[in-house]
Amino acid sequence: LDDPSTHGALAEKAKQREDRLHFFLEAARTVARKLEQKDRAAACFERVLDLSPGHPEAMAYLVEHFTTTERWDHLVALYDDALRQRLKPDAEQGI
Repeated sequence: LDDPSTHGALAEKAKQREDRLHFFLEAARTVARKLEQKDRAAACFERVLDLSPGHPEAMAYLVEHFTTTERWDHLVALYDDALRQRLKPDAEQGI
């Protein structure tokens, strides 16, 4: 299961949010560490944030990636989304 496309396919088919989160996280880690495909890893980490806003590992990777690649608009949008999530009432966040 070290093939990131397998993780991605499993994530798309998974019915439970936690399972999708797990598979996208594994895909992101595999692509980032073993294949060193930073843009592809960033896309997987963005999917992680879609499922789990503010996820610490995804946030850290994307902040580093967008800073290193000087994608300032993406970095600002990432922080804007994170702030918006923090400002939502608990009921809207699904808590």
